[in-house]
This record gives sequence, structure tokens and C-alpha cells, in this order.
Amino acid sequence: MGTVNMSLLDITIVEPTWAHCEPSGATKARNWYGSSTAFLITLVVGCAVPSTAQTIPVVPSSATTVLQIGFMPGELQDKAKALGTRLTTPGLERVILTGSLTRNGAACAVTITLQLPNKTKVDCGQGKVVGFDGSTAWNAASAISADDQDLLESLSSDSPEVFFYNVVAQTYRLRPLVHRARMDDGTTPNYAGPWMDIYQQIGPAMARTDKAVRVKHFYFDSITHLPVRVRYLSPTGSRIEVVRSQWALVQGQHVPLQIDRYQDGVLTHHFVGNAANISATANDATFTH
Repeated sequence: MGTVNMSLLDITIVEPTWAHCEPSGATKARNWYGSSTAFLITLVVGCAVPSTAQTIPVVPSSATTVLQIGFMPGELQDKAKALGTRLTTPGLERVILTGSLTRNGAACAVTITLQLPNKTKVDCGQGKVVGFDGSTAWNAASAISADDQDLLESLSSDSPEVFFYNVVAQTYRLRPLVHRARMDDGTTPNYAGPWMDIYQQIGPAMARTDKAVRVKHFYFDSITHLPVRVRYLSPTGSRIEVVRSQWALVQGQHVPLQIDRYQDGVLTHHFVGNAANISATANDATFTH
């Protein structure tokens, strides 16, 4: 299998390359059906943001939460299974995380409630609550801000669960970019990892009020299959990176106890969890405003 140093392609790719076209460092290229270095180069050079004339359906939250992962390629089934059985087993739809959330330097004790397929609520107490009901983002105390939407996008639209639901629904464009990508610049002697499988997904960021179309790169650990990070550009050209880490096994399910959002390399949102609980979905008013 050929090895490509992606940094060598920078001079031939029109910006923005960081979020849309290539991971850094040397990579091993492979598509669904086999290996081909030429395939990777064509795919990398050809990727771009869809024009505004293109239409990508905006699909509201569905009442059906059991995911038919058999409709996904085998390698993505492995990645979905790495999370546990939440996506395929009724009764595990809701996750409640407690911990600390720091937003642009201000910290609070927080309870984050997530419910499949994409509902989110962030409660910092004293009426400081924001949420996404599957269709609309809201702030309980005031008009929802851009920073509120950034937070909700990180927790909902950038989550691996929403990624997999979008794959099965086939309402977002998806393509594999690289497998076993090196995360250095290609010069580290005897490089031993980490290795990443990277997928590009194009579609609206549902947790935002404008449902803006994003071109996102989802990184999964090639060994553990767990999700690691998502990278993309904001409409203003800022480089966004959302990192999930400190994966804990909770009731047989893998849950990230740390979620960080970076903008142009600066940490803007930092969540650290100290407890998690998983339960069945509930048709209550948790996510409504």
C-alpha cells in the first residue's frame, strides 16, 4: 500500500485545506473497496464546500432512535459498536453528565443531558440553561447567542452519535478520506501512533439557528475505533476543533468525560465530567423551552 505525505500536497490544494481537504502528516490511503494512493490524491484535491445552489435536506429529529447499523459500511459498524449498544438497544437513549463547564474563562457546575438521536440540554443553574430540542436551539433566559450555538453544536452536531444517524439516514454526504493517518508531520522516526481513520461529512449543523452547511472531518482511532476529534471551518473562516477524550465505561457504554472546543487553537469550551448515568428516553419537557 502506498504512503502519501499529505503535507506535500499543500502547494497544489486551494484553501481552505485544513478543514476540508487533508489531515497533517503521512497517511495510508484506502477507499471502501481497496487501496489506491491515486484515489486519495484525487479525493483530496477534489474536495470543496458545496455551493449555495446545492440543496442538502434538513431533516428534523426522528422519533425512531434504534439505529440500523447494518446499513453502514462494515468499518463504520465497528466504530459504532465501539461506543457500546446505545445506538441499537432500546432503553439506553438518555445520558446525563455532571461536572464542570468552562466557557471563555467562566466556569460553572453543570448538568448536561443528551438524548438520542440529537437532543441536548446544558444546565449551569440559576436559570443559565441552553438546549436543542432536535429542531430548534434555545436559551431559557434570553435570545440564544453565537457562543450558545457553538456549545450546542459541539455537544450535538459534532457527536459521534449524530454522525452515525446521519450516515444511516443518508441525508448528509459522506466519504472516507484516509485510513491509518499519521498525526505528525511524517518525520518522526519509528512512528508508533496515534493512527486515525478520517471521514468527511457534509450537511447542515442542525443545532445552529441558521442550519448552516458544514464540511466536517470526523477522526476515529484506527485501533480502538473510538471517536477522537472533529475539525471544520466556521463560516467566518475560523478553524474549529472539537475533541472528545477520557472515555469511561458507564453501564457497559463508552462515554467521553472530557469535551473540548478550540477556535483557531484557543480553548473556548472545556467540559470535564465527574459522573454519568444512562437511562431510557423520556417524553418529558427536558428539552423544550
